[in-house]
Amino acid sequence: MTKLQAARPSPALVVAVIALVAALAGSAVAEVATTAKLDKKEKKQTRKIAKKISKKQVEKQFPVSNDNLANPLFSAVVQQNGNLARGVGATSSERLATGLYQTRFDRDLSGCSWVAQVGSPDGVPVASGEVSTSLRSPADSEGLLHIVNGSNGVTQDRPFHVHVYC
Repeated sequence: MTKLQAARPSPALVVAVIALVAALAGSAVAEVATTAKLDKKEKKQTRKIAKKISKKQVEKQFPVSNDNLANPLFSAVVQQNGNLARGVGATSSERLATGLYQTRFDRDLSGCSWVAQVGSPDGVPVASGEVSTSLRSPADSEGLLHIVNGSNGVTQDRPFHVHVYC
C-alpha cells in the first residue's frame, strides 16, 4: 500500500497568497475610509442646499391648492334628496324634479370637462344607473344640470358623484 503525502506549497505560492491577502485587505480598508469621507461631504452639501431652499420656494414649486394648479379639479357628491354631501369647489346642489339635479361651483365651467356617475356618499353600493351632465345653460356657466336614470332607462332619484376637470 502506498502512502499519500501531502504536497507542500512552494515558497513562491506562499508569497503569492500573502500578497493577495494584503492587497485585498488594503483595498477594503481604503474603500471604507473613502466612503466615510464621501458621506460626510454629502451630508454637508445636503445641509447647505436645505438651508438655501425656503418654505416659499417649495410652495411655489409644489402647489397644494386648486388655485395654483394649471388644471384645477373640482368635485361634488350629491345625495339622493339633492343635498350636497361634500365637494371641492362645489357651492350647492339641488333636486329640481325626479332624477333632475343641479350642482353649482365657484367658477366658470364653460372651458371644463366633467364626468358623473351613480354612487352613494358613504360608499354603500347602489343599483347601477347613468348620469347625463351638461352646463345648466350658456348664461349660467357655474352650474351643471344632471339627469339620472336607472339601468332600465327610467329617470330616478339616485345619489351621484361629479368630477370637473378644468
